[in-house]
Amino acid sequence: MRFVCTVVFFRLMDSRFQRFIIRDSVSCRISRRCCTSQALDERPGQIFRLVASNDIPEALKLCEEFAKPLNLTANEFLSKQCSERSYLIYRLSVDSRASALDIAQSGNAFPENVHASELSTREDLWDSDVREQYQRAVNCMHLSKTSLTLGSPNIPRDFQIIGKSIVWKLLFSRTACVLQAFMSRKLQESKQPYEFAITNHRKAARLFDEQLSPPGPVGPLEQPDSNIHDTHVFEEFCLSRQKAYEEHVKLIIHLASDVGRHVLPSDERKPFIHSAEAIIMEDFSDSDKIQKYSKSVFSSTIRAL
Repeated sequence: MRFVCTVVFFRLMDSRFQRFIIRDSVSCRISRRCCTSQALDERPGQIFRLVASNDIPEALKLCEEFAKPLNLTANEFLSKQCSERSYLIYRLSVDSRASALDIAQSGNAFPENVHASELSTREDLWDSDVREQYQRAVNCMHLSKTSLTLGSPNIPRDFQIIGKSIVWKLLFSRTACVLQAFMSRKLQESKQPYEFAITNHRKAARLFDEQLSPPGPVGPLEQPDSNIHDTHVFEEFCLSRQKAYEEHVKLIIHLASDVGRHVLPSDERKPFIHSAEAIIMEDFSDSDKIQKYSKSVFSSTIRAL
């Protein structure tokens, strides 16, 4: 069965960081150049674990021994490694993303007769392959952002990866694959039109089609051998995608509020709103705007129930 909302939100996927998926290739490359001891061979994994937890100062300390033989500073070394790792994950995930997208679009992983209170806690509702792709998107974005913060040697490419990863993070999120699938089913089952909910759905679909679906400018990902890429163009691309992504999620928040207040039976309304808030707060923890907006809307919704 295909769900109305889910199908709309999965129209495009032109192109995530399972935390150490590229560990062997990166570790071997670093260790061949810089290490002779087993202790040093352990450090690439440590470095990226520190980056994943956002402990950049400690990661830089571990980078010093790798950077020195290459005549690089620790900042330069870590920035380059984060940028290259992000790129490898992006490129090596093409086939698995396509497979996960087929699963997400089909809706086969979402069972019937699910209670609203289970949406944020039942892991089987979010297919493991789809969840992995979401996590790769989150980590890919984090790596490229870290590289940019440290002075990326590949600035246009890192901006392009972030801009594209925003879309597939959204597509593979629990919000899209569980929350929206559940709302679509409930709207389909309802005998009333609920025009207000349909209006928010249409707004979100239109915003996605117009501002998130287009592939964006051709850049380093399509032309890796070209060095002529305008940094400003890809920075603007990244910023516009971030803005559209936040506006899109805000519309989903309002759609969830409408469904919780008017579509569901009374015993599921509050559990659904609590589940929706938990899902969105976790999926989009990188956006303070979404966090604040979600809390405000769902708090008002709970008070109105």
